[in-house]
Amino acid sequence: MAKPDVSKEVLSLLQEGNKPYSVNDIFEKCGKQHGKAAVQKALDSLLFREKIIEKAFGKQKIYFIRQSNYDAKEVKSEIQLLTQKKLQLDSTSKTKQDKIRELETKLKSFSAIPSLEALKIEKKNLQESVDEITSKLDNIRAKQGVKISSDDIKKVEKRHVKYLSAYRKRKRICTDMIDAILEGYPKSKKILIQDIGLETDESVGFAPPK
Repeated sequence: MAKPDVSKEVLSLLQEGNKPYSVNDIFEKCGKQHGKAAVQKALDSLLFREKIIEKAFGKQKIYFIRQSNYDAKEVKSEIQLLTQKKLQLDSTSKTKQDKIRELETKLKSFSAIPSLEALKIEKKNLQESVDEITSKLDNIRAKQGVKISSDDIKKVEKRHVKYLSAYRKRKRICTDMIDAILEGYPKSKKILIQDIGLETDESVGFAPPK
């Protein structure tokens, strides 16, 4: 079985770390697979071949890779790769920040929308008004021979337009709110309506006028 090339392993460690190491540091990072004597012998060999540099600080010595050993083309290629990756990350970050700002704007707009309970009360009031008008019209029709003035007709039509406009506005607000919730809701629109207990025109048998 061939002996492990300690010099090659130590050189690889110094190249990857690209910073000063003591003998103890190298011994620890090599997983203590080689004795300190073998590590020191490998360092001496690398020094002799001018692959690394040795510096003494008091009684301790440190070793680091000789920078001239790096391939300039490889370094340039790595810099270009890292620069390109940084640009991609910057672009992704900007996209996410834009999305956050968009969601924050939507969230602020939701605060101006009436609550679901308020919309239910408004709908109930509108329905009561419609029922009242319908009852009055039925009574008028029941009185044969009673003449209905053009002013009465205009008043009824005006109230009809008013309530219909309010109904459509409220329904549009409610629909927009449901669509906004659906953007982050994992289920279908039908299930969402069931989950929040919302009554639709269809569920109560209401057919709005065209």
